Order: sequence, then C-alpha cells, then structure tokens
Amino acid sequence: MMPLNVSKCFFNSTSPTFPPGSLIVTASATDADSGTDGEIVFSLLDPDVPFVLEPDSGQLLVGVGLDAETQSSYELVLLATDKSTTVPRSASVTFTVSVADENDNSPSCDVVGEIVVTPDTNIGTILGQLNCIDPDPGAPTPRFTKVSGDPNNFFLIDAGTGEIRLATRPDEGIYKIQVDVEDGGADPLLTIRMPFQVKVETDLHIDTLPLTLPVAEDTGWGDTILTLTAAGGYGPVTFSIMSGNGDGVFHIDKMSGAIKLLKTLDKEGTDSYALVIKAVSVNGYSAESNLDVIVTDANDNSPKYSNSYDSVKVSEGVSTPTFLRQITATDADTGANAVISYSILSGNDEMKFSYDSTGNLQVVATLDYDLTQTYILVLQATDNGSPALTGTTSVFVEVEGVDEHVPVIVKTSSGQIFKSIAEDAAVGGALFQISAADADFGSEISFSFTGGNSDGHFTIDQNSGVVYLVLPLDRQNIPSYSLDILVSNELGQTDSATVEITVTDANDNDPVFDRGNYVFEVPHGTAAGDVIGTLAVSDRDEGVNGRSTLSITSGDPGSVFTVNGFSIQAAAVLDANVEDLYSLVVSSIVYYYF
Repeated sequence: MMPLNVSKCFFNSTSPTFPPGSLIVTASATDADSGTDGEIVFSLLDPDVPFVLEPDSGQLLVGVGLDAETQSSYELVLLATDKSTTVPRSASVTFTVSVADENDNSPSCDVVGEIVVTPDTNIGTILGQLNCIDPDPGAPTPRFTKVSGDPNNFFLIDAGTGEIRLATRPDEGIYKIQVDVEDGGADPLLTIRMPFQVKVETDLHIDTLPLTLPVAEDTGWGDTILTLTAAGGYGPVTFSIMSGNGDGVFHIDKMSGAIKLLKTLDKEGTDSYALVIKAVSVNGYSAESNLDVIVTDANDNSPKYSNSYDSVKVSEGVSTPTFLRQITATDADTGANAVISYSILSGNDEMKFSYDSTGNLQVVATLDYDLTQTYILVLQATDNGSPALTGTTSVFVEVEGVDEHVPVIVKTSSGQIFKSIAEDAAVGGALFQISAADADFGSEISFSFTGGNSDGHFTIDQNSGVVYLVLPLDRQNIPSYSLDILVSNELGQTDSATVEITVTDANDNDPVFDRGNYVFEVPHGTAAGDVIGTLAVSDRDEGVNGRSTLSITSGDPGSVFTVNGFSIQAAAVLDANVEDLYSLVVSSIVYYYF
C-alpha cells in the first residue's frame, strides 16, 4: 500500500458557498499489488460528519448540516483500504476543513411587553428597550427603523440601541408600532419586523355620560336606560353610583356600566334624580360625573272627574244656547298627556246639549217638558296621550215644565155640563166626575165649587174632580141644581163651567086619597055599569111613579062592584033586598116600571 494523497479541488479569495454535494477535495492512493489486493476503497474514519467520501473516486463532498455557527472546523481522517480477501491493508491521512461563516441568520429579538404611558409620564422618558442579536459569528449590532403605527412620531426609536423614548405628549389610545430590525452582516442583509404596543392613558373620564338623561316614566323594570364607557384608563374600569339613589331606583353594573331600573318610575311622585357616577380604573385613576335623570311623562293616568254623578235642573222655556254648568276633569299627567277634550258619550240622542272644550255643558236646542222630562248624559273626558285614556261622569238633567196651557173643562160650547141624578141616590156615593185637562205634562189641577151649593148637598174631590152626594135629595122640594165648577193649575190659570143637575124622580111617595072614607047612596035597582061614585087620589111623585091604579081589595065578595079609573061602577044590578050596605076597601097601587 502506497501513501494516501489528498489534493484540493479549488479555492478562491472569498469564502465560497458549498451547497450539499459540492466537491471539496479528491483523495488518491496507489497499491503495488495486483488483482483485488491492488483495488482501493476510500472511507471516513468518522462517518457522523456533514461530509461524504466517495468510496471509488475518493472525492470528498459536502454533506447535510454544515453550519459555521454550530462548528467552524472539522479534522477528517480519510482511509484508503485495499480489497484483499486475505490480509487487507490500509493507509490514512488527516484533512482539516475550515467552515467559513455565511450571513444566513436573521436577527432575533426578545418580546416587548405592553408599554403604558400614564398622564404623569414625562417627555424623554425611556419607555422600553428592543433587545435583538444576530446569531452569525462576529456580526455587528442590528439596526432599528420604525416603519408604522406612529404617524405623529410620539415615540422615538434609537436606530443603534433600540431604546424607546417618549418624544412628545401623545393622544390617548393604543398604538401598535412596527419596527424593522436589520442585521449588520454582509450582503444579503436580513431583516425582521418587530411589533410592540403602547397604551397611552390620559386623565380618566366618563365619555358617554350626558348631563341630562330623559327617561319615560313607563320604562319597564329591569330596562337599561344608559350604558357608560370611560376613556383614559386602560384595563378594566368599574362604575358605581355615589349619591342620588337613596331610594334604590337605579342599579349600575360595575363592569359593563349599564344603568338599569330596579323600580318603576312615577313622574307625579318624583320627576328627577341627580346621580353622581364614579369610574375607577385598575391603575387607580378615578373620575366622577353628574347625571340628571329627568322623568318624562307617560300617559299612565286617566282623566278624573271630581264626582261620578251630578244633577242639574233647567226650565223648558230657556233660550238657546244656555249655559248649564262647567263640569271638568283633571289629569295627573303633564304636557300633552294632560290636555283634555270633552264629549257627550251617550244620552244626547235628541242633540239638545253640547259639551265644549272648556267643559261647559249647554242647552243648544229647545226643550219640551211635555215630551221629555229627564236626560241622563254620560260625559267623557279624553286625554291627548297615545293611546288616549278616558274618564266619565253621569249628569242627570231634570227639565222643569213651563205652564204653557190653561186647564180646560170638558163642557158644551155654552159652558154647561148636564147631569141627571136620581133623588134616591145614596148619600156618600160618587155622582159623576168633572173631566178637565192641562196639556202641560205633569201639570196638577184642582177642582172646587164657586156657587150653587150653599145648602151643602154636594162636595167635590179637589184632585180628581169627582162629585159626591153629602145630603139626601128630594125632587119634590128641589128638582134641580146649578153648580158652578172652577178648575185651576199651579200658576193660578183657571177654567169654569156650570153643572146643571136635574133630580130625577124616585117612587118615594105613597098615593093619598083626598079623604079617609067615602059614602055613596045609590037607588035600588041601579043598573050594571052605572057609576056609583068617584074617588080622588094624589101622588107627589111624577110620571109613572105618580100613576095610581085603584082596586077593591075587600068588602065585595060577590064582585058586585068594579073600578074604572078612579070611579066605582056597579058590576051588576043592585038589589037592596039582597044587600043594602056594602063596606068596600079600595086600594091605590103604584107600579114600578123598569
């Protein structure tokens, strides 16, 4: 085996780049033996290196994983071994490979935590530091360039050190700044973009709080009326109500700032609340602000009348229009919700009344007591809310009649009334009724005698006009009466008539002979039919009641005599030898005719 020789493939004055597979050197060896004993195979003593030695050609190639930052040089032992099958022989040579650095690593930076600028941070204050390195050996310090996130240059980045300073007073907000970090190696330059965030706090203030907040009184329980936010303090801000909420109407969610109602509002009870709101940030800043909650009216009250019922009287003779009464309602609401209009809801079918916007109830059409004496009006008050609410009251209107008509007695054109009364009419009984009327509805009339009743035979019911008999009548003494009747109403208006009463006869008198005994002498042999004598009979009654009929009731058993009218006649020849004296009883009878 001859010595192993290694020769460079090539070198140049700059550090070449050798990708995997690049030829570094070629090893050569000679062997004087022949056959397989003279055939040579090349290998590396340490196979775990980033190089490859071709076994046949002896070419040393770049492998995978060559990195100057990890290992900058290698001592390689190259072996040449013959292929002897009996006693293999080998030779070796040591070859040093130096790995020159390449600018193949970008700068590496530490993460910058959140930077907070508070109201008391001074201009020029160092806020933070960008800490970056270049892993390439011997690389110079990285360079820093701000590229975005700070258009107004509130913050200064030192290009050489990466120091972050406050350049001027910034506006509140969050600034997301981007910085390019460039390494200092040879071309090509490698750059990374480094982000960091600056939060600028100003004085904490509540920025959504109005000075006054109108809230409708019908806002629902649990409803959110306002949500507060605060500015100037980063991180969680908590809210609270410091004062003005003694009755616990409001609740504020300390984290979200939502103000809600815990109780219903009532403008008529409390129309405003002066709340003091406080906001506190986690860094200890606080702010207070006033919130005046103005309760606006909701239409939650109906119009109300002072009385549910009223009454009024009016004469039917009033002129139109005539004011009756002002009947108004009140509404506890305010503004438009308390504006009331009036109307007649029912009872005014005849359109006799009006009810105007001022609550005046008036008669606007002629009233007629004779047709309608009462009206029940339902008055309605309607507010101007939405939806509108109403209230009602009832008014009883009593129409008082005017006596437009005089009383009139039903009588003949001559002013007389004719009546007939039996003389045997019962004392105390009703004889007849005077018919009279007053065309005025409900008018009361009364009756009286003004003459013709001086002896008090009659009386008249002053209300009904019925005439009663007080004393017995006697036609034979007083056959007629003339009663003067007067009828009058409440106003003293009158009418009169004369009642001509005729007393009709009653059979209340017996017939009377003009003497108690009659004596008649007749000759013997008086013939039948001859008049023996005439009787005189009288009756104070009249008509049929005074007509008497005579008859022989005794003393003539043989019917020798007969009566013809008021005369007694012989019914047969009178014979003194047979009977010379007769005592006749003659009766006078009055027959009733119906």
